[in-house]
Amino acid sequence: MDSALVTAFYAFNISSNFNSRELSAKSLFHIGYINKLKNDFNKSSKYLLKSLNILPYQPFSELRKFIYKELSDVYNKAGQFDKAYTYLMSYTMLNDSILNKNRLESFTNLALKYGTKEKKKF
Repeated sequence: MDSALVTAFYAFNISSNFNSRELSAKSLFHIGYINKLKNDFNKSSKYLLKSLNILPYQPFSELRKFIYKELSDVYNKAGQFDKAYTYLMSYTMLNDSILNKNRLESFTNLALKYGTKEKKKF
């Protein structure tokens, strides 16, 4: 796992040189995730929170959703259940919003497709 951590730090350094906040956030997420796998929950939460803080705001961000889920898991394993619950609720609300957005898009696409077929019949 140490080589994975070295690679994640290397990816972070490269993304920092490109001034890409999203790529930097992804790299920090991976560093936090690897530390979670190593049961180093303090480092894990530190890097996951850094990732969350530099991630540009997007209303339906999958990365933000994954960060919330991992923070919930890290805090749960560290015995910080209040923080775990807070991030689990954030994860749940964002996940529901993403699912609703995707359902609405699918419904709209089907309605457009069906409506187009109906118009061609007449």
